[in-house]
Amino acid sequence: SASLRQVFGIVVSLCGVATVIFHGEARQLLALSLNRGDVWVFSAMIIWAVYTLLLKRRPADLAPLPFVTTTIFVGALTNLPFYLMDLAGGAQAHWTLASFAAVAYFGIFPSVIAYLFWNRAVAEVGPTRSGIFVHLMPVFGTVLAIVFLGESFHAYHAAGFALILAGIVVASVTEKKSSDLDSPRE
Repeated sequence: SASLRQVFGIVVSLCGVATVIFHGEARQLLALSLNRGDVWVFSAMIIWAVYTLLLKRRPADLAPLPFVTTTIFVGALTNLPFYLMDLAGGAQAHWTLASFAAVAYFGIFPSVIAYLFWNRAVAEVGPTRSGIFVHLMPVFGTVLAIVFLGESFHAYHAAGFALILAGIVVASVTEKKSSDLDSPRE
């Protein structure tokens, strides 16, 4: 299980994530109303956390690429009913060079390569120490929005980024005695 220091770091980092999401305004948190998309994203986060924890049980002799291939296949089967419902509802793919390039990009980089790197990170440092790095997503999302979409940088971004980075540092500090949950695979 996670150490007290790791839990504290995770909480600090989550406060940073919340600071970015709610633009540094606590009243936005109090006025929060969830929509269907929010529930889907929250469900995906829970599934990702379970996946990360279960990586510890991956057989050591199972090579990374076949494991990721199997994971992608299971994910495709899981999504097949939703795809079929879309087709039954009249949805159609309109293939262009740009849409094909986008599918190829997402199929290679955020799918295969990112999974290989993530699985390796979890094997090296354990699920608790690697899992907190998911909190960097608002940081990268904000930076990309500033660079590519012309969004503005605000004080709440700086405060949120500082909390996220501080939490990651606190949670990532190596302890002399490592728990079974976080011991790297040998």
